[in-house]
Amino acid sequence: MENFVDQFEQKHKIGFLDCDFTEESIEDLEKKGWEYMYFFNYMSLDEKEKARQVIKKIKLDGGWETILVGGQDEEEIKNNIQRIYKRKIERGK
Repeated sequence: MENFVDQFEQKHKIGFLDCDFTEESIEDLEKKGWEYMYFFNYMSLDEKEKARQVIKKIKLDGGWETILVGGQDEEEIKNNIQRIYKRKIERGK
């Protein structure tokens, strides 16, 4: 379980991305209709900027919501890996 400082740092490192964050497993997200789009190292300013552009393009295309997914294993966590997933917005619910 993350402590308050870890959660605070996590939000501020990726907070400028117009996207929610989840720690759900990829398997669970894909069962809910989420599709993989892009991965990046959130400690790299260049990669975060590219991720921001990917999210912006998805949202401009319309009809999609986006979510950031945290590292799925020790190696990904150590390497600061985040993934962007997208899902069609269901209308009328």
